[in-house]
Amino acid sequence: MTASKRMSKIAPTNLFSVSKIFSGSVVETLKSLPRYWNHFWFEPQSVLPICIFRIIFGAIMIVSFLVQFRRDFLLFYGVNSIIPASSVDVYQWLRLPVFDLFLVLPADDNVRFGFLYFSAFIAFLVMIGFATRITTIILFLCYLSICNHADIILMAGDNFARLIALFLCFSPCGERVSVDTLMKRKSSVVLFPPYAQRMIQVQLCLIYLVNVSWKVAGPQWRDGSAVYHATRLLDYTRLAIPAFLDVPIVSIMCTYSTLILEFAFVFLLWSSNKKLRYIMIALAMCFHLGLDYSFSLGVFEWYFIASLLLFIDPNDVETIFQKVIGKTRKRLVGPFGNDALSSRIPTSERS
Repeated sequence: MTASKRMSKIAPTNLFSVSKIFSGSVVETLKSLPRYWNHFWFEPQSVLPICIFRIIFGAIMIVSFLVQFRRDFLLFYGVNSIIPASSVDVYQWLRLPVFDLFLVLPADDNVRFGFLYFSAFIAFLVMIGFATRITTIILFLCYLSICNHADIILMAGDNFARLIALFLCFSPCGERVSVDTLMKRKSSVVLFPPYAQRMIQVQLCLIYLVNVSWKVAGPQWRDGSAVYHATRLLDYTRLAIPAFLDVPIVSIMCTYSTLILEFAFVFLLWSSNKKLRYIMIALAMCFHLGLDYSFSLGVFEWYFIASLLLFIDPNDVETIFQKVIGKTRKRLVGPFGNDALSSRIPTSERS
């Protein structure tokens, strides 16, 4: 199927015109709500954005397992950890049913390290899209065990990543740019109901909204000194503190602009104005990149950066992807020949 034919099958993305619900009379608005609800969650769209997101998320999870968790793994997950498995079962979960594989693993640090490396291997399989339906479920269960066993070391990014792993289990994220697709020689899904993708997007916006609500409740955010105090947490800062942050008016401006930006992301990431939406995506990415560059927060910010890609119009994602595939084919035609290359590219990826 050619790119133009496939693109014609993709319905125009009206998701970002949800703001139109609030135009017109109240009665008309109420009558249109079910239609917009179904359109938002179930209107078929290209599977490509969630598949590209799967690759990025899998890569971030590998780094999280092998760098973030591995560093002090035995301190929190070893046989002689500061919180033994028996104590976790009795005092944290009160012997109630909980999914924590560490409670049933043998009392051997090598086995526990093996579980961590196994989790990283599963994340790699998710990244390349091998047996994606199964590996996404296994990845979620492994990560759920790691989170449940030592929740005292978790951050908000870990909670968000756990939800993303769950949502991916219900998406056809292995139907494009994956080993599964190469093995089938063609993609069985071009369009799909994006409810799993929407859950990730909604969750991201809820995080922004909750962040703002908690921040405005704090006196340091209201008086404008929050950024000043945050940049004095030397255990987390990567860079020397710029002198201009000592100027009160600069600190106040940075504090209030953070609140304004995060609140704006909640709504403007859904804007029907594509130019405005892309500006907000770029601002959000710069915002998180700036935080990651300034503070040592592990992979915290990268979960948010990756999720922002899901707000790009699926038609634009398809267009960019086809251009990349086209340029790649032209470069590979020389050494491999056209027939050899075509045999390696699934039908759905050919232009």
